[in-house]
Amino acid sequence: SGVQARCKVYFKDIEQYFDPKTSETKREQLRHYVRITGDHYNYINYGRIERTPNPEERKELDLKGLIGTKTVPGFPRFWDADYWYFKTDEFIIRNNRNNCVAKARRKGVSYKRGSQSANTVNLNKAVTVVLAADIINYLTDPEATADMAKKNLNWYETETYWKRGFLSESLDGIELGYKKSKEGNKKFGFQSKIISVAIGRNESAPIGKKAIDIDFEESGKSPNVQNSLNVTLSNIESGAIKIGTARVYGTAGTKNANWTAFRNIFYHPETNNMAPFENIWNRNARHTKCGFFIPQVWCCEPYIYDGNSLLLSAWEWDLADKKVQKETAKPSDYTTYCAQRANSPAEAFIDTKDNLFSSPALNDHIQDLIDNPVHHYYQDGWYVEINNRVEFWTKEKCIKHDI
Repeated sequence: SGVQARCKVYFKDIEQYFDPKTSETKREQLRHYVRITGDHYNYINYGRIERTPNPEERKELDLKGLIGTKTVPGFPRFWDADYWYFKTDEFIIRNNRNNCVAKARRKGVSYKRGSQSANTVNLNKAVTVVLAADIINYLTDPEATADMAKKNLNWYETETYWKRGFLSESLDGIELGYKKSKEGNKKFGFQSKIISVAIGRNESAPIGKKAIDIDFEESGKSPNVQNSLNVTLSNIESGAIKIGTARVYGTAGTKNANWTAFRNIFYHPETNNMAPFENIWNRNARHTKCGFFIPQVWCCEPYIYDGNSLLLSAWEWDLADKKVQKETAKPSDYTTYCAQRANSPAEAFIDTKDNLFSSPALNDHIQDLIDNPVHHYYQDGWYVEINNRVEFWTKEKCIKHDI
């Protein structure tokens, strides 16, 4: 994981870089070299994902008559959102924090976490990574996180020099290592594990695994995620020393799903020792903190050039796309559509139930009332009469005055 690499990404005056009048010499000067993390290096060089074909692959598919094939297995491309995702992940590990990531649908977090999990157990002996979700299928179905981790481990085994062998290949309990024919059932090798558990009916499922990482996948469909965090965070602690990392991630806005716990974790990150980020995504919310968010317009194909998101072009397309839905779909379907393709946490965490007056703007306002500490929403306390005036006293003030 300590391997570092340098990749060309174009951050210096990107508008000038894309200007047709700019010479190649000037473009070279505008290129800015950046350092990527070891997990990111592993992802783009050894990760296996299902992605859209590049021009050469598209040409070959068309020549074979496979014009209906829209995705192919391959290595990930270098994208700016991935760069910041992995940088953020490195930051939380170095600063002994956990992380909460909310996102629009299909932003590849399961691919990235599958790659990271495989890299972690392939590099470290006798460690455990726990993957948790409301039901086990969210982890073990094709293209889910455990399935992705196994595909990456298979690639190490068949295509690289650092094969570890498998003691177990079951997706709910992958274990690296090997046995010797003359040593009975004794285990040898790394003996590192990736364990998948369901927390929907058993919030304590991850307990006792001594995990270096605990991932809560599909948290937008996991009403039990906070209860599980309450009993499992100690699993990555040794007294006052933090020895592991918890990650909560997923997409909200799933119709009729209970994502309230996920929203509360996201908007109150420090409650679970999550890394707090300045809320640059919601309107007029830069004075508040939240988790990390990946919007629809970030790495929105085809609006990407040399790994850089063309945000304005993606934004214009997104506005037009959602306008069509607004004019044709019923309100609840429209809000669900927007939530799945959210460009802000407020748009992601919206009420998708049937409501005659439902709209993203109204939900923005409701979300602000709930999560902006300025409004003191849901603050425990009591109304008391003081000098013929009714005042609200907080719970702490009531206790102080013995009320």
